[in-house]
Amino acid sequence: MLTASCSRSVKVLDDQESRTKLMQKAQAEENKGDNDSAIRLYKEILDKNPGLIRAHLDLALLLHQHAKDYVGAIYHYKCYLEWRPQTEKRQMIEENIRLAENQFASVILKRYPSLAGVSIPRGAENALSRNDPNSMSERLEKNIRKDKTLSGQTIESGKSAAGWSEQTTAQVGRKSSRTYVVKTGDTLSTIASEVYQDKNKWRLIFDANREALRDSEKVKVGQVLAIP
Repeated sequence: MLTASCSRSVKVLDDQESRTKLMQKAQAEENKGDNDSAIRLYKEILDKNPGLIRAHLDLALLLHQHAKDYVGAIYHYKCYLEWRPQTEKRQMIEENIRLAENQFASVILKRYPSLAGVSIPRGAENALSRNDPNSMSERLEKNIRKDKTLSGQTIESGKSAAGWSEQTTAQVGRKSSRTYVVKTGDTLSTIASEVYQDKNKWRLIFDANREALRDSEKVKVGQVLAIP
């Protein structure tokens, strides 16, 4: 009963905030389909009146579903939950956070396929400065480009301008102590022949790199493969 009462209280607060002039203006733009203007207005609302907590949720949904700014969406989802932990929407929001985390990881791997097999710390977006959530994903990508090492075994990031708050170490090829950088003309069979002296063991390499290799016949020059 207490939980239900808290949920009703959160709903009352959300409804009250949604009826303010600033929120209604942003909602009107969203209803017209002008999502970019709505995003801009929600950001202005939070700059001018951070007490309008409902704006975090509305902005998170737009960043997630329209702008595909997954890190920004995660930030604002979590801000909303931090202030309104008893919301009846909690399960939906937590599911959206998990989805956005997976979508963000997919974007990073598509842009930097050589990171396949690298363990990016879960919740890395929280290690970034919360003062500028709108550019967090760009700053994280810059940090990855700066610090990744293709020939070594680790990626290390210390505290930097990109906003990492503590040193993190990611192991390349979690199932392996070796890596192989794909060269021109390579196939999984030729790689297996080189590293195992048996081309028929190509499946071992494929299984260890399933996240990066959608097609067992295709490898990309420069791609880093874990060798089990």
